[in-house]
Amino acid sequence: MVVMGRHRAMSAATPDLVTETTGAVHDAAPAVRRRLGPRTVPDVDRWQRLRAFGINRPAGPLRDAAIEAAALVWAHTPPRTERGDETAVRHLAACLYDEAVLYGVVDEERALTREKVDAWLDGQCPGSVWSRRTYRTDLYAAGRVLYPREYPAVQVPLAPRPRPVAPATTAAVAELYAATTHLPATHRRQAVTILDMVTGAGLTSPQVKVLCGSHVQGVDTPAGRVAVVDVSHRGQIIRRTPVLCTVRSTRLLERARQVGEGRMLPGATDRNSVNRVNGWLSQRGLPTIDVPALRHAWLVSLATHPDMTMTGFLAITGTTGVRAMGDLAEHLPAVDIDDLAARLMAEGLR
Repeated sequence: MVVMGRHRAMSAATPDLVTETTGAVHDAAPAVRRRLGPRTVPDVDRWQRLRAFGINRPAGPLRDAAIEAAALVWAHTPPRTERGDETAVRHLAACLYDEAVLYGVVDEERALTREKVDAWLDGQCPGSVWSRRTYRTDLYAAGRVLYPREYPAVQVPLAPRPRPVAPATTAAVAELYAATTHLPATHRRQAVTILDMVTGAGLTSPQVKVLCGSHVQGVDTPAGRVAVVDVSHRGQIIRRTPVLCTVRSTRLLERARQVGEGRMLPGATDRNSVNRVNGWLSQRGLPTIDVPALRHAWLVSLATHPDMTMTGFLAITGTTGVRAMGDLAEHLPAVDIDDLAARLMAEGLR
C-alpha cells in the first residue's frame, strides 16, 4: 500500500487519496512488498496470453485471482510451447485456488512453499500417478521462481545414458558358483549367499548389504519349500520375492535361521560386501560377481517364465524391475503375435 506524503499546506491524507498496489494477490492491504509484479515480467505478450486461460473451479473473484497469480508466476519461468504453457498455468491456478479457499485470499508466496506444494500434491492433486508427476514438474518449476533454494534445479545429464549391462548367461552363473569352491570356507559361505540372493531374488548390491535374517521366510509349495525375501526401501517393504529354486532357498533359509534378526552378511556395514568377495576372487584369478548382469539374468528368466503374468512380475520385481525390462527387450525371445492373439482369444481374453 502506498500512502501520499503531506505538504505543509495540505491537510491529512484521506482514504480517497490512498493508492493500492495492484498485483497477483487480491488483498485489501498487502502486508509486504510483492516479489513479482508487472514490472518484473520478462515477456509481457506471453504474460497476457497466460492470463486468458481458465480452470475448472467455481466462477468468482477467487478463481479470477488464482488465474492472475498463476499467469504472473508462470510468466517468470522459461518459455514452453503454447500448449505446455496452458497446461502448466491450469495446474498452477488449480493449486493456488485450492490453497486459498481456507484463507479467502490468493497468495502465491504463501502457497508455493515446498511444504504447501507437497501437501497439495499428496492430498488434493487429481488424476493418476502419471498425471501427478506432470503436476509436480509444473508446480516445482513455479515454486523455483520464488524459492529457488527449496526447489533445486533439475540436473541435466552431462553424458548419454550408458548401455544396460547384458544379462549373465547360464554358463557364467554356473562358473561363478564353481569359482566359490576355491575360497576358504568362511569366504565361500559369503560368496554363495550373495549369489543366492542376487540370482534367486534379484537383490542389488545395497540390498544385499542390509538384508537381515528376519526378511527371509519360508513357504511350502508342491515342488518343495522355498524362501520368500522381503525387500525394503527406507523401512518399507517394496516387494516380496520368492526364490524359485529349492536349493538356493534351503541355503538362504538356513542362513536366516543362523543370523536371526542380524544381517545375512555380518560385517557388511563397513564395506561393500560384494566388493570384498570380488577382492578374494580376483586375488585368485577367478571370475568376479557382476551384480547387474546377474540381476538382469534373473529378470529375463522371470519375464519368460510360462506362468508369469504382468501382475505377478510387478509384485515380485517391483517397479524398478518393470522399468529395467525396457532396456532388456533385445535379450527377450521374439513373440509370434498371430500365435499369441490366437492363444489369448482361446483363453477367453476380451
